[in-house]
Amino acid sequence: MRPVQRAAGCTVAREQFQTFERALAQVADEWLDASSNNLSLAPIELAVFLCEKIEEHNEGVAGGRISLQLDARELPVLADETLMHIAMDNLLTNAIKYAPPHSPVRVRAGIRRCRSDDFPEGDAIPGVCIQVCDEGPGFMPQDLTHVFERFYRAAGVRRIPGIGLGLHMVHRIATVHGGSVVASNGPGEGAVLTLTLPLLGSAEPPETRRATAMSMADPGGGR
Repeated sequence: MRPVQRAAGCTVAREQFQTFERALAQVADEWLDASSNNLSLAPIELAVFLCEKIEEHNEGVAGGRISLQLDARELPVLADETLMHIAMDNLLTNAIKYAPPHSPVRVRAGIRRCRSDDFPEGDAIPGVCIQVCDEGPGFMPQDLTHVFERFYRAAGVRRIPGIGLGLHMVHRIATVHGGSVVASNGPGEGAVLTLTLPLLGSAEPPETRRATAMSMADPGGGR
């Protein structure tokens, strides 16, 4: 096969694969829509959940690279366990994927007070905060406002296989639980992704929590 023909064949194959990826992503997104409208909410102790989830990843592709620091003994939330698995799998896989081989990934979880639009200015409610920190390239300033958009891929990591859906899904899962996820860079280098969920038993009115959970935001993706 001539070089020109080979190049053309590679281009067609790449385009076909990208089309397949996007179709698969669309199916995943539609499934998430359906799941979000039929949440199976139950109390989850995230301290235990995180220990088990990190152990699962460390026994697999992470190879023991992920550490966990718990700043509180109990981290109870009201959440859909299936969606929590998807969110944490995406956050941990994302960190392992973009960080240098054998570099550590640090997870820290605790309780902090979070501002809420449903309370007077100055008031805050306690939330469970989970930070996933890696030693990868981090985010370029121009990417920070787009990383949660569906199919968005930062320019610096487009050489790494991916479809730009992982962080988008995390954002939607956080939002449907009345929480949030924020992307930033560490003090040295590397990405920091912070997932915050309402603490079970916090002062937020139940009707507000439910109304927030039933509204599905589709924002700004992924790396």
